[in-house]
Amino acid sequence: MKPVTLVGIVLIILGVLALAYQGITYTTREKVIDLGPFKASVDKEKSIPLPPIVGALALAGGVVLEEVMSALGIEALQTCDWSLREGVIIDRLRAWERSGN
Repeated sequence: MKPVTLVGIVLIILGVLALAYQGITYTTREKVIDLGPFKASVDKEKSIPLPPIVGALALAGGVVLEEVMSALGIEALQTCDWSLREGVIIDRLRAWERSGN
């Protein structure tokens, strides 16, 4: 399976889950009493809310990624350690070098 397809599928799944559950809930254990051999703790449930727009954006992003990559015949994306600014500068320097200056 192509990495781009995998990213698209993951985005779609995350979008659907975010729309369905609208947040992430988890449980933490906190000490209430710690007196020598006597210990007491309580489980506290906490949640991280996810607005529905986050799920919709992830879902739409996954679908758009899949469709654009398929329509353009792009099989892979390549990441780069450089930013857009450096990429533009490097492209200009390479073009300048090819022109013989």
